[in-house]
Amino acid sequence: MPVRIPCGETPLLRQNKTDLIDKDFEEAQKILKRQLKEFASLPEDFDFGEHPYFGKIKREFWVQLAVYHLNHHLKLFDI
Repeated sequence: MPVRIPCGETPLLRQNKTDLIDKDFEEAQKILKRQLKEFASLPEDFDFGEHPYFGKIKREFWVQLAVYHLNHHLKLFDI
């Protein structure tokens, strides 16, 4: 049986689903850097909630997933 992963708004597209498409590359870099800093500055005891597929996971695994996911998207654009 396939696992359903809920699709919500992504951090880079909060305001509008096409907002990032209209921004130039430098602006997109600034947004990504700001959000990476926000993510990195979350307190050690931050409650990430449950992952839709893996359930309750530790902070270290959330970080690994974030890095893996970001790398995946950067590779898509050969960055």
